[in-house]
Amino acid sequence: VKIVYVGSCDDQLVSLESSTFSNISHPNIYRAVFINARTHAKSFLTHLLGFILKLRNNGVPDHGLIRELSPGLAGSYTGDGHSQIYYEAAVYDLAVRHALETSYSAKALGNLWELKVIKRQPEGDKDPYYLPWAMRGVLEEEMVRQKLADECRELLKEFEEWKPVSKSLKDIRLRLEPV
Repeated sequence: VKIVYVGSCDDQLVSLESSTFSNISHPNIYRAVFINARTHAKSFLTHLLGFILKLRNNGVPDHGLIRELSPGLAGSYTGDGHSQIYYEAAVYDLAVRHALETSYSAKALGNLWELKVIKRQPEGDKDPYYLPWAMRGVLEEEMVRQKLADECRELLKEFEEWKPVSKSLKDIRLRLEPV
């Protein structure tokens, strides 16, 4: 059985953390993010979301980064972030292609084959300093340092050029400044 979770980056009702079922890990789970080109141009944030999910799809933990980013991504209730994903054919194509065109060797995956569930504590007051620590954790992962250093440099360049407009995205930028 293979499962594909696709979340919308500006969904008002279902957070990216929830729609991508971020608290479990298994090689047969593939995660992706839907980015509506009408409302989001390619930017640091869209690249970062794709980068994080690429890591998750390769068995690398995100250190809670999706959880920390999710509240700031929620779109306005007057937009079409929640329903737009249902009309995107590429979402369905991705699910079918993943189911039919990928295979895994249980022997090669070793202990990655086990389902891992991360127990989450109920959300209380969020620590605004956790986001940079989560980002640092991702950047310190061996796979990131060894195989994705060029992409990390590109992300850093995009971060320097990123000029968010909304208050929630400005807050994310401010919280990521120390990194």
